[in-house]
Amino acid sequence: MRAWCGLILALLVGCGPLVPATVPPQLSHTPGTFVTISADQISTDAYRLSYPLGWRVVKLNTAAQPPAFVIASPDDAVQIAIGDQAAEALRPSEGTISLEAERVLPTGRLSVRLIAPPERQAEAEAHLRRLLDSLRPP
Repeated sequence: MRAWCGLILALLVGCGPLVPATVPPQLSHTPGTFVTISADQISTDAYRLSYPLGWRVVKLNTAAQPPAFVIASPDDAVQIAIGDQAAEALRPSEGTISLEAERVLPTGRLSVRLIAPPERQAEAEAHLRRLLDSLRPP
């Protein structure tokens, strides 16, 4: 029993130097634009907007690029792309509608593209209108 206690103590003492004394630089500063995604809101350095509760957000950009997202309904039928890559992120397929909008912000232009099945066009237009109405500076 004493041997086990001694072995555990030796392991704990020996592993102490493995923990860094300071925070490594890659953890104290994450490169790229500040982005916060909550249950129904996206905030960046350039804008803040609300999206429907329960929808999924996928961040598209790398740290070196401006923020870009796809917001998808729970059944993935209605999708909204936001950012410079909006047109490339969502390409309408046969049998879908595509709605596009652009807003001018103090930091530049923001492109938005929505795709949805034609039978959900009225719902899709309402979601797009609410999203665009919620768009604010940070």
